[in-house]
Amino acid sequence: MKLTDTVVVGVDGSDPARTAADWAADWAHDRDRRLVLLAVHGTVASERRATDAAWHWPDAAGRKQQVERVLDEQVKHLQERHPELQVDRLVLTADPVDALVRASRDALMVVIGTRRLGGITGKVLGSVADATVARAEGPIVVVPPGYEAAPGPIMVGFDLATPPMEAARFAFAAAQESGRPLVVATVEDPVRPLELVAPVQPVSLLPSHGLEQRGVQVEYALADLREEFPDVNYEVVVVPGLTARSLVALGSEAELLVVGTRGRSELVGLLFGSISRAVLRETESPAVVVPEPL
Repeated sequence: MKLTDTVVVGVDGSDPARTAADWAADWAHDRDRRLVLLAVHGTVASERRATDAAWHWPDAAGRKQQVERVLDEQVKHLQERHPELQVDRLVLTADPVDALVRASRDALMVVIGTRRLGGITGKVLGSVADATVARAEGPIVVVPPGYEAAPGPIMVGFDLATPPMEAARFAFAAAQESGRPLVVATVEDPVRPLELVAPVQPVSLLPSHGLEQRGVQVEYALADLREEFPDVNYEVVVVPGLTARSLVALGSEAELLVVGTRGRSELVGLLFGSISRAVLRETESPAVVVPEPL
């Protein structure tokens, strides 16, 4: 995982992108990071153009002017929000997914907004967000539409069957840097399938021996991270069958929900991990997907 001082956020003038930019600016400001607004010249608002007739880009000059106008408005807004924050801009002529994926190689994180369509069982990410997460080479934060920042813990989903150590390291680093508490959510029985099933059962109803055994195993798995990040105040929460829905329920008040994935693919639409995908569709908190080594 690459550690730099740069937070990159994709902007296109849409409401979801503004929400993502606000979140990214708050995160960067609170941690003394540099913020870069990334816009794509030519196809920057491809999703919005499909539904908003107000976006007409007749030629290259017009497209460039539109991008610059969007960036000017966004920079002004963010500097009013955080006057001391360093806000830079980057305009590329490229496919938006390609640009965001390239940015993920070197940035601390890439932040994107997304729309959601349909009901509870039919939520989908926007095509740009979906493809970016699937192909990313570094942490991608997806900010849900209309999100309003609220203090809360950092939470990471931790499956002992395939421990997401890069996601856990990201979560520990974020917690130590921010001073937030960290919640490590793990499954009581790692053999059970990680699927969208029943909502989370209260931890208090679990057998005490199950809690104790799983807690010891998690502590062992996290030994190196506890040594690397000694100031992190964390707790392990054990649930019977860690599912996307239970993780989302536990993380409903989290400042950031962290999940790992080993399903990176160059093929748009190929699954990048059932839990990661489902979490991004259901969560009401910002969620970051951290690629794990294949």
